[in-house]
Amino acid sequence: MLALPRDLNREHRAAFFAAWGGWILDSMDASLYSQVLVPALRELLPRSGYAAGVADVGRWGGLLFALFMVGWGCSIVFGWLADRIGRPRALMLSIGLYSVFTFLSALAPNVYLLALFRFLAGFGVGGEWSVGGALVSEAWPESKRRWGAGLLHTGWPLGWFLGGAVQFLVMPRFGWRVTLGVGVLPALLLLYIRRNVRDPERWLAQKRQQTRPPRFREIFAGPLRRRTLVASALMTVCIVGLWAGLVWAPAALQVLAERAGYTGAEVPRIVALAVMGFNLATIAGCLAVPWLGERWGRKPLLALYYVIGAASVALGFGWFFNASYALPLFIAALPFMGIGTNADFAVFTLWLPEQYPTRLRATGFAFATSAGRFLGALGPFVVGLLIAHFGNLGLGVAQTAWIFLLGLALLPLAFETKGLAMPE
Repeated sequence: MLALPRDLNREHRAAFFAAWGGWILDSMDASLYSQVLVPALRELLPRSGYAAGVADVGRWGGLLFALFMVGWGCSIVFGWLADRIGRPRALMLSIGLYSVFTFLSALAPNVYLLALFRFLAGFGVGGEWSVGGALVSEAWPESKRRWGAGLLHTGWPLGWFLGGAVQFLVMPRFGWRVTLGVGVLPALLLLYIRRNVRDPERWLAQKRQQTRPPRFREIFAGPLRRRTLVASALMTVCIVGLWAGLVWAPAALQVLAERAGYTGAEVPRIVALAVMGFNLATIAGCLAVPWLGERWGRKPLLALYYVIGAASVALGFGWFFNASYALPLFIAALPFMGIGTNADFAVFTLWLPEQYPTRLRATGFAFATSAGRFLGALGPFVVGLLIAHFGNLGLGVAQTAWIFLLGLALLPLAFETKGLAMPE
């Protein structure tokens, strides 16, 4: 079990494990879909009247990822809801939504229903992060809050690691439908949250004092306007880097394993082991965030992760994918991709709660982490078209490395919170 600071009480721990557990299983769902994408489309596209070649899988895969991102963008409403009805109830709604529609995705008879279910699952996935991040930042004491943010975000790579383990054990024997059907597991968290998690005293205190409910437009008023817009832009960079870039890694691994001569059950097991491996590096990147963020500041740390992301995606997909001995070279690049395109999100789990007052914290968190999904949704779709254009998965995905340079240019505009207490 994850080791937490010893001086946390029962309520602190319950809040953390509810948010962390939801984030793990949320991530596992996203991981499972990414890992079953190729076999699912190879089965469902012919049933829907389409071919299932590399270009077709690229186009439809990009479209399905894009719809998932649009659904996530709609999850902005969960932040507003959490600021009005409380963190635990909003958390339960988001977890229930994505677990149900991930399970239904496993039953999809054609690519059209799969697309609809992925859109609705994305709506729930996005809500869990913003609500859980606000819950932990408010429930934990100020002296431990920063470490809570780093620990909380380890749930995302742990979920991908767990998804790799599920694929390794389930996919070769039972196929993609049963593998994706495991995504119903998050629903088991609902009973735990209902019995053990309460709203933080910080939120309850402001709730008693407020004369009117929080309004969405307040995150665009006064000094919050610039914080909201810049944070959303920086998050969009991360979104494109992950969902248009790294999320294609399992598909790339499958292609490279088949090219290297592996067949049958060997292929999904190689993919699963590689996915589990790079997520160990991502976990290390998340755990480094509180320490490096306090030592260097939030902006320099995010800049470092952007540089690692750009270099690893350009090398891994643009060069190694098409080189001799491509499979081992690509696997060697994956840990750096994990840090640069996945652990960078942990910076925002620490940073965003420090930029908003309690009455608007979940609203601001949700907008910053979700609004960019609408623009970011173009990333997977465009990459799918680039894969079709180049006729090469690696060259198509490698183009996403450029987005990190835009992030570096925007960082000077961001609000640095190093050394500041979280606002009331």
